[in-house]
Amino acid sequence: VAHVAATAGGPLDGMRLVLDCANGATSAYAPALFADLGAEVDVLHASPDGTNINRSCGSTCPDEMCSRVREIGADAGLAFDGDGDRVILCDENGVLVDGDRAMALCAVGMKARGELPGNQVVATIMSNAGFEAFLEEQGIRVIRTDVGDRYVAEEMVRVGAALGGEQSGHVIFARLTRTGDGMVTGLQVLREMRHAGEPLSRLAGRMPVFPQILRNVRVADRTSWKTDPRIQAAIEEARAQMEHPEWLSVRASGTEPLIRMMAQGRASAMVEQVVSYLCDLIQRHAGVDA
Repeated sequence: VAHVAATAGGPLDGMRLVLDCANGATSAYAPALFADLGAEVDVLHASPDGTNINRSCGSTCPDEMCSRVREIGADAGLAFDGDGDRVILCDENGVLVDGDRAMALCAVGMKARGELPGNQVVATIMSNAGFEAFLEEQGIRVIRTDVGDRYVAEEMVRVGAALGGEQSGHVIFARLTRTGDGMVTGLQVLREMRHAGEPLSRLAGRMPVFPQILRNVRVADRTSWKTDPRIQAAIEEARAQMEHPEWLSVRASGTEPLIRMMAQGRASAMVEQVVSYLCDLIQRHAGVDA
């Protein structure tokens, strides 16, 4: 806990925060930690009973946090997940700030202070295209990996990145901790607010959110589509239409007979067209009724 507090980079005096501890791991630590740093803390869901963890609360259900922030006029809200390795924030208006926006605003601040070696950030293929476009404008390169914090962490070590994470709020600050920690992530966002002297809405709002479509196709098996030349040619043709090839992801589910597709870009019509065409093609040639 002392190490986490030390990552704050200074006191939180004058800040009013709402913390949703998801009746989980942070319940015993986060309220006292943020209060000891000087913040005025309003706490939600910090009474675990062994069965209520993540139940209609925390990072996967942040609506109550957002409402409470608006109700009491807080500067920000932080909703942790049950085991404490993720956090989803909201700004002073109760608008959600996901992992992409948290990483984006932290990356800009870290670069300005010389804390972002190689001016690079690691994210997964699920991070919004607006995240990548915004950071490119700031002179920061985004390196993408498969979905999963394991792959983010491995790539961060390989390229020597100081920052990486997922849209879901699992963020790693390599100089502070080797794994995701929701309290550390929250403190870094608050640190950027103090450095900039600006509300979270302004800092997070600088990153645009591009249209992003997720769709599943149920298939007879999870491998045949990979060897179908018609499907593979269509995927490559679609990738060539994207501003970045990584903005189209087609992959098999690891647990279900599904092909998971994600496409994103600046123009929603183009994204919808690509996804609809590929889903129809996969359904015809590899779907359960093919």
